[in-house]
Parts: sequence; structure tokens; C-alpha cells
Amino acid sequence: MLKKQAVFTDNVVLYHASAGPQMKRTCFILIAIAVLMLQQLQAHKLCWNIPPDYRIEIVRTARVNYLINGKTFNTYDERNIVDLTCTGHVGDKISVKGVFSVYERPENEKVFNLRQ
Repeated sequence: MLKKQAVFTDNVVLYHASAGPQMKRTCFILIAIAVLMLQQLQAHKLCWNIPPDYRIEIVRTARVNYLINGKTFNTYDERNIVDLTCTGHVGDKISVKGVFSVYERPENEKVFNLRQ
């Protein structure tokens, strides 16, 4: 669809075609394909050599804001502890046993309690 543009240059009326939804979608798809083709995708293999009976403990603490309908209902601290112990090697694979535990601390408390 052609529209008259309100710009006149030396008594010449300029016309332009408006970019409709089909044209915008086509341009978006072409730009997305160009960006994806420029990226080099690479995978990395992560390897660990853990000796038998070696123990790894990972501890993370976070502030949790429990929201209901966008309003804060409850706020507490949560501590996640992951304990992994290497039980042996089978070929190039490592066998581990582990425990994942979650502790909570209410807002006005000083001690974390184990959550069941």
C-alpha cells in the first residue's frame, strides 16, 4: 500500500511503501539467521580426576523471597550443601555417592534448620 508522505521537495511528492507485519517478520528472520550463522558453537568436555575416597563439599547460601501475586509473602535464607565422595573408578568413569541437603533460616533467626 502506498502512502503520500508529507515531505515535498521542489514540488515533488515522495511516496513510500509502509513496512507491514510480513516485511518486519521477514527482516527479523533474516537478521536472526545471519546472527546465528556468525556465532561459532563449541562444546567443552569437563573432566575431573578424583582420587578414591576423596570428598568434595559444595555450600551455597541464598536469600529467598517467596512471592504470591507479586507481593512478598515470606523471606528466608536457604543453604544448600552437596557432599560427594568418590567410591572408585570404572574404566574412565568415576563413581560417586552423595547427599544433597537443604537448610532454612527464617528472617529473624540465627541458626539454619534442616528442611525435611
